[in-house]
Amino acid sequence: DAKKIVEQLRSGCFVTLGHLQTPEVVLEELGAIQALVSKLEEKALNYNEYQVLLYVPVPFEFVEVDKAKQLFAEKLKLWTLANDWKDQYETWKRDDIWRKDEHSKFNVEEMNKKVLEFSKTAYQLTRSLEGDKVAQDIRMQIDEVKGNMPCIMDLGNPALRDRHHAKIKPEIEWKHP
Repeated sequence: DAKKIVEQLRSGCFVTLGHLQTPEVVLEELGAIQALVSKLEEKALNYNEYQVLLYVPVPFEFVEVDKAKQLFAEKLKLWTLANDWKDQYETWKRDDIWRKDEHSKFNVEEMNKKVLEFSKTAYQLTRSLEGDKVAQDIRMQIDEVKGNMPCIMDLGNPALRDRHHAKIKPEIEWKHP
């Protein structure tokens, strides 16, 4: 059973780049797999309890169950990151960096902090899920924004006034609503 779960997590929607646009679908699938992993874990604990009752000197280690749990945790972390990144990125794209009224929620310092957090998680996942195309792609997306953060930080500087914005917008062909 554990090997089947590992195979399932290494194929299908869990490794398809196209699902980065709809990570919530993959998270639903992971919810179903979580139930299977929990059942496996429960069975392993029951067998270990039986071994104690039967005085088995060396308890059996369920290595495949541990591998399945580990891979599941990493895939869940990856697709949660993809979902959170997609939502956050869409929010940033909708917000106006230069809007200074009471409705403005855009904070470049907060954005920078979140991008760094996303980047750290993506880096860890590319290391733990070596060769995973989804992990590599999400890291590439995050790193692209991370590379633009110095410019975004400068453009979001609260010291910039409307007269500065008026000069900058035409230069960068600003097309925000």
